[in-house]
Formats: sequence, C-alpha cells, structure tokens
Amino acid sequence: MNETLTKEQIKTIFSICRQSIESKLSEKYEKTKVEDFPLLHEKRGVFVTLKINERLRGCIGNLFTEEELHVSLKDMARSSAFSDPRFSALTKDEYQNVDIEVSILSPMEKITNIDEIQIGTHGIVVSKGYNKAVFLPQVAVEQKWDRDEFLSNCCLKAYLPPNAYKDKDIIIEVFTADIFDEKELD
Repeated sequence: MNETLTKEQIKTIFSICRQSIESKLSEKYEKTKVEDFPLLHEKRGVFVTLKINERLRGCIGNLFTEEELHVSLKDMARSSAFSDPRFSALTKDEYQNVDIEVSILSPMEKITNIDEIQIGTHGIVVSKGYNKAVFLPQVAVEQKWDRDEFLSNCCLKAYLPPNAYKDKDIIIEVFTADIFDEKELD
C-alpha cells in the first residue's frame, strides 16, 4: 500500500486525532481548518494507538468502515483515549504526554497458507465463528515473535486455543498498514 504523503498531510492526520481528543477533554468543539487531500475521503480501516513513555495507553480501530477516513480518525482517536476497556479515560494531565500512532489499513486478503504471512509487513485477522482477533503488523516486530508465535497469540486474543490457526475451519486474513508515528515528525 505505502501511501506517499507530504509532511503537511501527515500532520493533518495527527491534527484530526488531537482535535477530537481535545474537544472531549475541554467539552467544547472548535473546528479547525485542516488540509484536505484525497486519502481523507477514502473508506479505509484505521487504528489509532496512544502511548505514554512508549507504553500503550489506548488502541482502538476498525478493520472495515463505511465512513471516510477523516471521520474514522476522529472516532478512533476519541475511542482510544476514552473507551478502550483496558484503560480508564485519558486525563488532561496524561494528554500532555501522549504520543499518537496511526495505522491506515489496506483491504483484507484471505490466505490459505500461513507461509504467506510476512512478519513486519502483514497484520493478521484470525477468526472462527464469533471469535475474532487482530494484530497490526508492528505487533510481531515489537514482541519479537516469529510467525507461529504471532498466530498463536492472535488465537489466544480471540479466545481460541493457541494452535487453532492450524485448523482447516479457521479463517486467516492478512493486510498491510501505513504506519505514521507522531514522534517522527519532530
């Protein structure tokens, strides 16, 4: 996928996320004009990850959406800050130290051979019935997992046995992501 975006366009992506979080923290909405470009109007899955001192503070996203990217960015940023069930709502004090990472996803592609998974390139979705889990491409690299560990941990996240990815009725999908880290803009 690898979107070629200008530095200003990448700043716009983070501006949309920050404005969404700030409007909730201040309980008032102030619309700021941001640069408009075609990617913002595409319907793309997106994850917004918040970190404080390199530690996860929230991560919410969607794999599929009927909304344009600029709307999803607002929704996922706000959800990451205030609705991730693993964390309490982000406070104003914490917000001052938040770094944002945005992962814009390619469409999902079903695979039949796990050898197709490229660590560091592919994110994965593992599903069986109502059980489903996703890992972004950077997770395997950050955790130093090989392909089997990546799949096993995704199965566990989906409340499936760790070796469920070997079952023939399991569905495995891969995707790529363009990952933008706010810290890299400085």
